[in-house]
Amino acid sequence: METQHPVQISTQLQRKDPRLPVYVVIPSHHLKPWGLTGTTVIEGSANGYPFGRRTIKAWGKGRDEWFIEFTAAFCKTASLQVGDRVDLEIQLADTSTPQELESILSQSKSLEAAWLALSERERRDAGEHIRAAKAPATRQRRAGSVAQRLRVEVKT
Repeated sequence: METQHPVQISTQLQRKDPRLPVYVVIPSHHLKPWGLTGTTVIEGSANGYPFGRRTIKAWGKGRDEWFIEFTAAFCKTASLQVGDRVDLEIQLADTSTPQELESILSQSKSLEAAWLALSERERRDAGEHIRAAKAPATRQRRAGSVAQRLRVEVKT
């Protein structure tokens, strides 16, 4: 994937209903250079606090905007409340196949084909599951689990 420059924007933390997550809205023109077409993994910071990997999603419903949700735990850490101004710096995250899984897939053409047959969303979700592990051993175990599910798919 071609390297894209980070986007910096000031926006407001919002929530439609107290039972729903908080989020920020980003007008599409700020993201135009990225050429987004659907849910995309990003990383960055809000008011200088790194928020790790998150997805940015199209608002839809005729609105030319995107949104990012934030967890209550992150908002507490960053001292953010609904209505606060939030200075965001975001960039596209690396979504290539995690190395742990890549090394397993490279050993089997049928596994590699099964991986490529998955939808973009399925590949993204599996990759994020592997990346979310903090310990290398856990990343390796999760990659093995993904490969095992692919083996089952190949046999059926």
